[in-house]
Amino acid sequence: MYKIVALDLDETLLDLNKNCCDRNLKAIAKAQELGVKIVPSSGRTPGFLGTTLEDLNINKENEYCILGNGAIVVDNKTNEAIFCAPIPFEIVLELFQFGKEHNVGVQIFTPENVYFWFTKDEEWNRIANLGNNLIRRFDDSCDDFVPFVVDEPRAVL
Repeated sequence: MYKIVALDLDETLLDLNKNCCDRNLKAIAKAQELGVKIVPSSGRTPGFLGTTLEDLNINKENEYCILGNGAIVVDNKTNEAIFCAPIPFEIVLELFQFGKEHNVGVQIFTPENVYFWFTKDEEWNRIANLGNNLIRRFDDSCDDFVPFVVDEPRAVL
């Protein structure tokens, strides 16, 4: 008997419209009835989940997601990070500067929001409905960000 099933989201569990078909929803519900943990495992980050956890009925206690390509593990009910491996802020600043100089879209993920700089309209229109805490910025600085430091294994996202 399986104890855990890790599922990729986009274009695997979810279709191009970010919906899960009824057959998969029923399979998830059946697995949960049998005590199997359903764990979304995605390149997405918490800011990009939108209503996905609610739609899949996995936003309860003792349910988790592996996000950011493995950089963050989040408690689905509390939205608390139980593991986080952030990029050092000095590197974030270097990457931001590169994006600015080369007109490449930059995204910075914070505990509260996902911020976008240098994002083309076409790209923004594609992603803007993927979450409710996505913020598009038009300035050319991220100086107002304070480095997100994880001093212990549990950090709130």
